Amino acid sequence: MAGSDALFLSNLPDRNFIRQPSSPRRGAATIGNQDYPSSYSYRFTNCSNCTYDVEVNIPSGYTRFTGTFGLTDDTRHDATIDGLVYFAIYSSTGSVLRPPEKVEWPASVSFDVSVTGTSRVKLTVSSGTNAEYPCWCDARFVR
Repeated sequence: MAGSDALFLSNLPDRNFIRQPSSPRRGAATIGNQDYPSSYSYRFTNCSNCTYDVEVNIPSGYTRFTGTFGLTDDTRHDATIDGLVYFAIYSSTGSVLRPPEKVEWPASVSFDVSVTGTSRVKLTVSSGTNAEYPCWCDARFVR
């Protein structure tokens, strides 16, 4: 599915992003010792109940958004940092494409949503804590 008809989120030019965290990581990430070579991740910093939204214009002709979501192995997980977040995917109009789902490190969750008729997606991660690294692993738009 990652052939020429797929466009990875990590490979999109900055002009496609309406909103993104400062200094996102693009490239390889690991969750539960599983490697994801084309990932988009970032770090929650200076917050105790973090919510970050990434908004992306979808290139023309793509009909699905698919991949895996989780917290990378770089995430701190201890008595202070719980390693637990919620992720969701919304359309440009606010319609829910993937309802909020709880993910606790080192778990990961696959997603596959239709983006037909949608020009933009909002990727939301909420209830995070300092030193957690949410990751849209091998996330890609597919024709």
